[in-house]
Amino acid sequence: MNNFIEEIDELTELLRNETSYVNVREMLKHKGFDNKEVILVSLLESEECNEYGVFISKEKKVYQWIANTNNSKYDLLSFEEKTEDERFHNDCPQIKAGLKYY
Repeated sequence: MNNFIEEIDELTELLRNETSYVNVREMLKHKGFDNKEVILVSLLESEECNEYGVFISKEKKVYQWIANTNNSKYDLLSFEEKTEDERFHNDCPQIKAGLKYY
């Protein structure tokens, strides 16, 4: 579990401070979230230039998004709340660590 906590801390720090995460910060703001009040628990990029991310809000709600980053435009393809989706939680163990730790 400690490895997940370290990963979450690193991702959240990058989200809040790294210039390369500006698209994620803008997407969160557009969706009504303050990047200083969420934790980023997972962020993956595919070879097809799709970005898959999971964050937890200060209300302990879990969200997943998918965006295409192939061109200069950040194209949000999907944004879903996954708080009650146990199967999703089981597929992403960082969620349980994030909910327990934060």
